Amino acid sequence: MAEPELHRRLRWYMSHPASWYVLWAIGGVRIDQLRGEIDIRPSWPADWGDTLTDLPVFLPGFQAQVNACYETNTWQIDFRLKRMTGDSMYFNRIKTRLPDSFDPATTRIDVTGCPRENIHIQPDGLVQIHQTVYLAKPDDGFTITAQPGRGALQE
Repeated sequence: MAEPELHRRLRWYMSHPASWYVLWAIGGVRIDQLRGEIDIRPSWPADWGDTLTDLPVFLPGFQAQVNACYETNTWQIDFRLKRMTGDSMYFNRIKTRLPDSFDPATTRIDVTGCPRENIHIQPDGLVQIHQTVYLAKPDDGFTITAQPGRGALQE
């Protein structure tokens, strides 16, 4: 292979992996496997509208999908496993952060796809769900819904 052709291919190869980081940033997915935590804080440009749909997120050992919706009275995040390369995964804690327009003191959190226990909203808007969640097959996942002004969920 000629030297200029090799350089052209290497330039493309080295720039391509960086594009996956954009999906991580938009989906806001961060995993700490040592602590068994997943943190999901989607963020997308307002010009895209109030819904983020079918965003693929590629992480070591699995592919997931993030859906999110931000409306005046609802903040919803849906996380679904799409593919796995190994054993089932589990998380001891799920975290997200409320939008700035939501008052943590009066926001109600509802969760589907995992037990609705040990849900904590900190004064800075950090939401923590201290519950073990197992994801073993495609479409396993969970949905977190926040609605302001209804009183904090007491469980």
